[in-house]
Amino acid sequence: MALPDFLIIGAPRSGTTSLHSYLKQHPQIFLPEFKEPTFFAYNPHDQKVVQWYTRLEKAYRGLIRSMDDYKKLFADTGDALVAGESSTGYLLYPDSYKNIKKAIPDVKLIASLRNPIDASYSLYNWAYMAKVIDTPFYKFSEDQQIKAIRDIDKIYFNPYFYFRNLKRYYDLFNPAQIKVLIFEEWTKSPEPTLKQIFEFLGVDEKFQPEITVCYQSNIIRSNKIAFFMKTLLRKTGEILTPVSPRLSGKLQRIAYSKFSKKPPPLSPYVREKILKIYKDDIVKLEDLLQKDLSFWQ
Repeated sequence: MALPDFLIIGAPRSGTTSLHSYLKQHPQIFLPEFKEPTFFAYNPHDQKVVQWYTRLEKAYRGLIRSMDDYKKLFADTGDALVAGESSTGYLLYPDSYKNIKKAIPDVKLIASLRNPIDASYSLYNWAYMAKVIDTPFYKFSEDQQIKAIRDIDKIYFNPYFYFRNLKRYYDLFNPAQIKVLIFEEWTKSPEPTLKQIFEFLGVDEKFQPEITVCYQSNIIRSNKIAFFMKTLLRKTGEILTPVSPRLSGKLQRIAYSKFSKKPPPLSPYVREKILKIYKDDIVKLEDLLQKDLSFWQ
C-alpha cells in the first residue's frame, strides 16, 4: 500500500485522537504511529502555510513535506486490508482537498465535528499548552475571551466553519466517500458508530476495540507537566504500542487522569457571543448533512 485508503480529516479537538486509537486496534486496519503527518495540507508556495508548519513543529515531532517521506509511513502495513492516517489539518488548510483528490481520488474520508464553541475553546487551551500562544485563557476578561476565540480560529485557518470546509470536499468527491460523525453523539456510545466505520472501510465490523474515555476537553495542569507528559507518552507509545496497544492506552489514560483537569466552563455571555460567530455556518451545515444540530446552540 503506497498511499492510504482512508483519511481522518478532522476536526481539531473533536475526538480524532480517540477515533484513531480505536481504529488502530483493528487487525485489518493499519494506522502509522505518527498521527498528524499533515502532508496533503502543505503548499511550499503559500507563505502563510509554510510559516504555520514551522510554528506547529513546536507541538508535533515533525510534519511531512515530501511524497517519499509520506509513502514511508505505509511501507509496511503487514496483513492489514486497509491503511489510513489522521491529520486534522486536512479539513482547514486551503489546498488539502485538491491535493488529496489529485493523489488518491478514491480515498475514503472521515470527519468528526464538535460543537464549534466547545471545540474552539478546547483548541485555545491546547495551543497554550503547546506553546503556540502565550496567554492562558483564564487571564482574559469575558470580552477578551471572545476576541481570543476569534483570533485562534483565524490563526488555525478557520477550522470550525464546518460547512465552508466540508463543502469543498462534497463538491470534489463523491459524497459516498465521505462519512461525517458528530462528536457529541458518537462519543456517548462509540460501539455502533465504530461498527458503521468498519463497514464503511470494508473490514470486519464485528471487531470490538477497547473503548476508553475521551479526554479531548482536558488540560494539563501546567506547561512543565505538559512537556513531561508529551515526552513520556510519546516514548511509551513508541515502545509499547507495537507490543501491547491496550497496555499503552491504559498507561496513557492513567497519566491523563492524574495530571489533567477540565477547564472552567465558558460563561453564558461568552457562549452566546461565540455562537453568533458560527450560527450561519451551522445552519448551512444542517442543510448539507440533512441533520438537526440545534443541540449545538
